[in-house]
Amino acid sequence: MSPSSEPESRRAVANRLLGDHVVAPENSAFLHDLLELPQTTEERAVYDAMDAAARERGKRTLAAALVLHCSRAQPTLLIVEDLHWADPQVLAYLASFASAVSGVSGFLVMTSRVEGDQLDAAWRASCRGTPFATIDLGPLRGDEALSLVGNFVDATHSVALACIERAGGNPLFLEQLLRNAQEGSRDAIPASIQSLVQARIWIGSARATATHFK
Repeated sequence: MSPSSEPESRRAVANRLLGDHVVAPENSAFLHDLLELPQTTEERAVYDAMDAAARERGKRTLAAALVLHCSRAQPTLLIVEDLHWADPQVLAYLASFASAVSGVSGFLVMTSRVEGDQLDAAWRASCRGTPFATIDLGPLRGDEALSLVGNFVDATHSVALACIERAGGNPLFLEQLLRNAQEGSRDAIPASIQSLVQARIWIGSARATATHFK
């Protein structure tokens, strides 16, 4: 989809939701705001009369209603990763989504680091009793790490074993270490995520330069 067609596509979605009565006419201002579409003169007048909190509540309620509509129409799975980076506004939307899918064919899956997990008692209370389960994922076992390594290099290779030891059971770190070993030097294993990112940036820059001067 070209950038010029995106507003037209969003406008078509808005018209369909309003035409099918999924969104009530009195909520059209919130819909247009969510889709970043221009509002009518009447909508703008009503919107300008609201304070910021009222606008946020309206958009959040509308977004939850859309999730509910989709879940009633067919089973719906919502996936949100890296919840530990979420700000209060995002957390409020997720609480609304969690409440919306309760009791219908909807499922909200969220991932977060243990440190920085923001789903505290106050957030859970805001979901109005929505049932949920928490699954704690521990570090990779030795056999699991070897299985992951086998997708990249010989699991008995000294570099592979060094990557496993350095990753300390972190699957994402291990995967990135293995990719770095594939793309760059097999002699040096980055000591941290930061040094790994720097190494991969250096490799990417070197490749770009090599391609440029071919």
